[in-house]
Amino acid sequence: MARNTLGVLINSLDISQTSISLLHNLKRIQNVVPAVFYNELPEYFVKEQSFATFSSRELFNYSGYAIATCLYTAKQLIQCPGPIKKFFYIWDFEWTTKQYNYLDIEPIYLHDDITLIARSKYHKDIIDNCWKQSIIIEDFNHEQLTKLFR
Repeated sequence: MARNTLGVLINSLDISQTSISLLHNLKRIQNVVPAVFYNELPEYFVKEQSFATFSSRELFNYSGYAIATCLYTAKQLIQCPGPIKKFFYIWDFEWTTKQYNYLDIEPIYLHDDITLIARSKYHKDIIDNCWKQSIIIEDFNHEQLTKLFR
């Protein structure tokens, strides 16, 4: 895969706010070839994508830009040698709704190979104060996603 490819690793292609926003914007992205890598393909999922979808196992051989969408997928992405640039899109603050050990999540948020993405200015302020500097891409905005390649 070429430099102008964007692979997004999502835990599940279920009918959720994250999936719908992601898929809606990936359909509209220009000058970039999107692909979605998933861990689970539920019985009911958003089927109207105009791009490739792959099992997350295929990410190991992927060589474009890659975005993880949760702590679990960020941990997977860190272990993949192929992507030329790695991002962690922090859709929500998982550590506030689930019980996580700080020592388990700290290496993910502070990993040198991961660029953190916030979904709003409000989220950016929290992420920057808790972890490290992040960039803003509002709710997977396709125009802002394209700017990652400049």
